[in-house]
Amino acid sequence: MTDLLPITRQALVCLPPPAGDGARRVLDRWLGEWQVDHAADMGCSGLFILGGGGGPEAVGTRLAAERQGLKVREIATPHALAGAIAPGELLLVLQPQVLPSASDWWRQATHQGLVLTFPAAAGVEAGFERIDLSRAWAGAMLIPGHAVHRLLELPEDVEAAPALLRVALQAGVPELRLPDEVLASGAWPVLGRGVPVRLHEEKWLAQRLEATISPGDTLTGRMCRAALRRWGTALPGKQAAVPITLALAGLLAAGGVAASFYGAGAAGLGLVAVAALALELGSAIAALQRGRERLNRHLPKLRWVIDLALLATGYLNVEGRWFRQAFPAIVLVLALNLPRERAVKGSWWRAALADRALIAAVVAVLALAASPEVGMMLGGVTLLIGAVASRPRS
Repeated sequence: MTDLLPITRQALVCLPPPAGDGARRVLDRWLGEWQVDHAADMGCSGLFILGGGGGPEAVGTRLAAERQGLKVREIATPHALAGAIAPGELLLVLQPQVLPSASDWWRQATHQGLVLTFPAAAGVEAGFERIDLSRAWAGAMLIPGHAVHRLLELPEDVEAAPALLRVALQAGVPELRLPDEVLASGAWPVLGRGVPVRLHEEKWLAQRLEATISPGDTLTGRMCRAALRRWGTALPGKQAAVPITLALAGLLAAGGVAASFYGAGAAGLGLVAVAALALELGSAIAALQRGRERLNRHLPKLRWVIDLALLATGYLNVEGRWFRQAFPAIVLVLALNLPRERAVKGSWWRAALADRALIAAVVAVLALAASPEVGMMLGGVTLLIGAVASRPRS
């Protein structure tokens, strides 16, 4: 176990002079902003920005840090760190071109710090700095404050990240070797070296999306992740994307109820299906954005908005006395909310049993072919049969 948690952590982001060519734009954000996210994930309380010249990346990095509650200081030289880091603190240092992932490597660190390494051959080939014949720096480390003070022994114009790596190695900071698979997966790339940023984006985004998939995901949720991987590379960097998709889901659900009120039953159910799709899309985007953990924790509650819309549209689409109007919709919604461990875990068809977008779309088609009442009854019976079939056999 680690004794890292009680220790204050600061972060250093080294920015190049403003280039103006957008070369460090990744998934519609500056690379410095992604590094700030990683620092915030690690619980850093402060951020030092070295370089950038007041350019757009420096501004974007500062704003991203301030939004996440980090205290930001801009420094002109690495020597300024020596007087700003207390001996009992830890400093996070990232290689300037590294795109970090949502890794929890830092949990294995102690008050002595930690240096990440790769096997030399694979690491150097990927663009990381060689340490010796067997090791390459993996582009991230936690260095104790008392070792940072050794920067004063080096020239003032020294490059910060390589200098701090040298200081950490001389101070005997422990090392953690990462396997080659981390490089192969694209989870921890170094930008540049003639490789188009787009290729890094695709591999990194695919790895992040794969990490967000759980056995309880719906079929539509998995499809949204696949669509993001192929067409939505700009969405993770847009903070407004999540609230917009959630607002769209609410409007579409309300539109479905309104359409059913005016007698357009199939259209109303179709709008509810699109609303559920928008909700799953918002959840998939939120899984890639820091600070959205609360949304994903409350996603089951948000799905009740779709359930309420299904109840309302179902009630309005059936003629007769109130209990006849309510019964098909109640059965359908209850079947959708059967225990997810039984209904979802396993093959793709099990994942479909709690998929509101898919079920609402199927019921809408059945309503168009026959009637909304028949569509909801067939949908509810199908879900019940599937739930019974997916139960573990004793």
